Amino acid sequence: MMRIIPAINCENRECVENRFAVLSAIVSESEWGKQPVVHVDVSDGVATPVRTVEDPVWVIAARTRLLPRATVSVHCMTDKAFSVAQNWLRAGALEVFIHLNAETQTAVPWSDARYVPVLIPETDYRSAAQFLAERQVKKAVVLSVIPGRAGQEFQRDALAVVRFLRKHLGNATIGVDGGMNAKTVQEIREAGADIAYSASAIFSAADPVQAFRELEQAGA
Repeated sequence: MMRIIPAINCENRECVENRFAVLSAIVSESEWGKQPVVHVDVSDGVATPVRTVEDPVWVIAARTRLLPRATVSVHCMTDKAFSVAQNWLRAGALEVFIHLNAETQTAVPWSDARYVPVLIPETDYRSAAQFLAERQVKKAVVLSVIPGRAGQEFQRDALAVVRFLRKHLGNATIGVDGGMNAKTVQEIREAGADIAYSASAIFSAADPVQAFRELEQAGA
């Protein structure tokens, strides 16, 4: 069964607290609630046009207060992403996701499983797969939208990327982030993905609990 992991993409603290409160209602109503992970998108307005809540200490404290059983992973869509990622790890994040490019290939210790490579739409996924296979990376994420804003449509080219990674990375865990709904969750599962990260499909729904349940059913 594919894991559905909720993603928080918030420009202010009130939004973050609201998202954690919504997720507290989903914990007891989902498979996710057995081992909850919350994915936090972090943008600085430099690497992407969006600026989100960036304070790792405050976000982790809010998680502890509102959703204490959950762990946190962080997608660092920022300038100097490796430095930002280290701050989040020190604050208590479980994993940090960093875009794979010429700079981060050498700057990031990919052998450390806490650092998860992200392939954005313009990444040369064939050479990226070779790089990751040589380093025996155990997890990679395909970003199926333009980095930054939530609520974008799924870019279908991501399906080919998932298939290629599945073929060349063996048993590595493959996640897909962006444009998730019941249909795209089913499609990425069939392509070989293990995890779907979703924000708008959950938090923009009239009934987030039911929306989450439908995503889990699509990934089953």
